[in-house]
Amino acid sequence: MEQLIYLELDDDLTTIRDKLEHAKAKRVVLVLPDRFKLLGNQINCKLLRRYASNLALELALVTVDGATRSFARAAGLAVYSSVDQGREEAASPEPAREEARPAAPASLRVKRPVSQPLLTNQVLLALATLLVLLVLSGALGLFLLPSAEVVVSPASEPILETLAVRASVDFKEASLDRLELPASVVGVALEDSAQTDTTGKKFIPDKKAKGTVVFVNKSLAPVSVPAGTVVSTSSGDRVRFQTLAPANLQAVVWDKARVEVEAVEPGKAGNVPRGTINLVEGPLAVVVGVTNDEDAKGGDDKQVRYVTKEDRARLRDSLTEKLKTAGTEAIRANVKKEDLLLAPTITVTVRRPGDYDKDLDQVADRVSLSRMQVEVSGLVVSGGELAKMARQLLKSKVKAGYALVPEEIDFKGPANVKFEGGVASFQLTVAGSQRAEISPGQVLGAVRGKTVEAATETLLQSFKLNREPQIPLERGFLGRLPLFDFRTQVTVLEQ
Repeated sequence: MEQLIYLELDDDLTTIRDKLEHAKAKRVVLVLPDRFKLLGNQINCKLLRRYASNLALELALVTVDGATRSFARAAGLAVYSSVDQGREEAASPEPAREEARPAAPASLRVKRPVSQPLLTNQVLLALATLLVLLVLSGALGLFLLPSAEVVVSPASEPILETLAVRASVDFKEASLDRLELPASVVGVALEDSAQTDTTGKKFIPDKKAKGTVVFVNKSLAPVSVPAGTVVSTSSGDRVRFQTLAPANLQAVVWDKARVEVEAVEPGKAGNVPRGTINLVEGPLAVVVGVTNDEDAKGGDDKQVRYVTKEDRARLRDSLTEKLKTAGTEAIRANVKKEDLLLAPTITVTVRRPGDYDKDLDQVADRVSLSRMQVEVSGLVVSGGELAKMARQLLKSKVKAGYALVPEEIDFKGPANVKFEGGVASFQLTVAGSQRAEISPGQVLGAVRGKTVEAATETLLQSFKLNREPQIPLERGFLGRLPLFDFRTQVTVLEQ
């Protein structure tokens, strides 16, 4: 009794050994698919023979690849070009061995005729001719035999799952049951300066008021009023003026002298009506009187900006946000492409608040904050651990008869990230694909010797396919696919 085992293109030595260990018969025939390169060297063939020997199995190979056949024979393995050939040779009994006979006496020995060598040469020539005819017949048969290619596209279906994951530096290992992942803290230290326009507005004195006053001599002696003499109003908030030139009064009572004055302080407060400047400051007040017989005017205020608490706070917040953005970009540059930075977990710790160049309420158009130092840090989750968790989850959702397609796993997110108590929770959408499992050996067994129409119908009924299989047939003068598997090439598409 023998057992046929059809190998897959991606089988390795470990997979083949597992299949041999589960063999049900002592004679095992491994049927190799086309383009099977694993046994295309003598080392692997010897290892395969050793596996079989350790399992006490009689092992044979079926392959049409010339290199594989040579290496297998050199390693001591039986090799056949087809399954039927292997069965025929396995079923043929060994020729009966003749029992040893005692040598005949010398007197009874028959001498060979002299023409025996010529007869032997004729036999050899006949055998060689027969061999050549057999080879030519086989080649002609192979040329005339039908060949086919069967291309099948396994059905595939999407898988979409949402992971509600928790991550923290306190989690030491990933847990699929609890959907927990260990996280690491990545940080960077930064320093920067900034400035902003001030927004406080107020009016301050700008231009000084000017006018003229009339000094009156109240004595019988001459009086000299020097430039810079201060005169003022007497009611309300006193407004002071000083003379811009000297005034000389003659020794006549009520002698008068007019002189120009200017307000000591700038601003609109210096604009006073006539008759309000009536005081002389200093010792001259005893001998001199003063009055303004016209309005003092020309004093004015101007609007200026100054530093407010809000200006400082806005400047500090904007610089903090600027450093946070720069720190986030620096962290992203240092994080591996496959890893995941949880942006909402990014925090800014101020190490040095910096220095303002203007005091509060100081008149200025701009205020600066220099040498502010911060540390920006955030949580990073390993993309490898996340992918592993996603694969395990998707595998648990794969239907029977399907297999997960690892290269088609994709992540979207994170979304709804929350960070509280050192634990980040977020949602991640994982998309994958599951493909129906179909092996070339199964396809060969389903189509062998059938018409194209029957083979197509069988494949559609036996397997889950995306579309109708393609079966181009060459030299199919009987309208049927080859009976010999090596004449049929099976391609299982992976897309």
